[in-house]
Amino acid sequence: MSWIKKVVFLLLLAQFSACLSGTKEVQQSEEASALQSLIIPIKTIEDSPKDNLKDLTPLKEVIGDSRVVMLGGTGGGDGSSLKAKTRLVKYLHEKLDFDVILFESGYYDTYKVAVELEEMVDPVLSAKEGIPVKWSASKQAAPLFKLIGDEKIQVAGFDCRFSSNNAKTYLAIDLESYLLRSPIRKLKGWRTYKSVLTKMTKQPEYIPSEKNQKIFWEMMDTVRYAVKKSQKGEERTRWQRILNNIEQHHKSVWNEEPAIRREQIAKNILWLLDEKYKEEKVIVWGSALNTVYQADELQKMIEETILVENEIKESVDQIDDEALEETEKEIVKRKWVPFEDAKPDNLGALLKKELGEEVYNIGFTGYSGKNRVADEIQIIPNAPANSMESLLKKTGYPYSFLNFKSDFPDDHLLRQSRICRAIEHENLSCDWTTQFDGLFYIELLEENVMVVND
Repeated sequence: MSWIKKVVFLLLLAQFSACLSGTKEVQQSEEASALQSLIIPIKTIEDSPKDNLKDLTPLKEVIGDSRVVMLGGTGGGDGSSLKAKTRLVKYLHEKLDFDVILFESGYYDTYKVAVELEEMVDPVLSAKEGIPVKWSASKQAAPLFKLIGDEKIQVAGFDCRFSSNNAKTYLAIDLESYLLRSPIRKLKGWRTYKSVLTKMTKQPEYIPSEKNQKIFWEMMDTVRYAVKKSQKGEERTRWQRILNNIEQHHKSVWNEEPAIRREQIAKNILWLLDEKYKEEKVIVWGSALNTVYQADELQKMIEETILVENEIKESVDQIDDEALEETEKEIVKRKWVPFEDAKPDNLGALLKKELGEEVYNIGFTGYSGKNRVADEIQIIPNAPANSMESLLKKTGYPYSFLNFKSDFPDDHLLRQSRICRAIEHENLSCDWTTQFDGLFYIELLEENVMVVND
């Protein structure tokens, strides 16, 4: 091919690419315009004593008569979604009479927090001892726990795992104190049982020897019987539930069956709704990975590098090194595969099955910004073109709410599979109207600022 032909070819290729790019931009602009009628603009995510929450008023009609509102965060690494969730909690409590928050934290750990709140302990300090630090030690979430203390919002945990210092410090001691009048503490296996339980509170993945596991289970039957024979009342009911959670957590870890934990999480919430908060409206505060409705539909793109060899001459000896290198190419192949962290029997799926339209599920996402992973701050790049975040950015609102709970036709743009970063800021693809009932959008995310030692 002569150099003139090459130049012409490149010019035509550039023109074609520009046309194609322009066509895509027009299409995305049209899609963004189509979203305008479905969007609720949000004024701010900042907490303020003078905030009248008026911009959130349209959510009253959106949420309707739902008894449970799930707030599924991006993973706890960005502080902006924590601000948005906190402001939503304030609205739900002050305007819609939601007076209970169930945290994705240890059942026993959060019970201790609830007791301290009744005793007027500083709610921020108390939360740090019983609720995961990604929330309780967050500067952006501090107004949430102040609100809980000031407004006497009830709290409980729904995880069977031990999540904080409360279990490490008090669980074995509290259980022994409750069984003070029982001869169980004099039994041969009690010391081993207490030792294993204490180690599990400090190392949730701890697996004792087979001998000690056997002793533990034998003693668990005895402990459960002793609690059953104790004085009937709220305290006995609570300890029966605590023992149930201890048992399921140990089974999940020792048998390497994480599905046991996922099922127990859902059972705990249903038990709390049916027994403890039967007449209350409830907020569920957790991670979106657990609250989505159809986790097994989530798709993640992976890249595979494939070495492709072109046909070469039979006589390799006749080919020099340079020519041989030219016959080989690396091709990067992209394909969508199921998101390995997502499980079909998660909390969202089980609650939707049991409660149906009583649940309204909100996800959170952002276009770009920063995210904290342990002690590292990671940059969240601009969302890909044609992603949910890209479309929402084109609407012009830095904060907005998109209601999915409508009768969209199958060919509606929201029913199309597209990328969204609502789960751990991963580029995941699916029909998001099947995962959440609504999506809270934040254009620029700030990292979670931790205040561990205040």
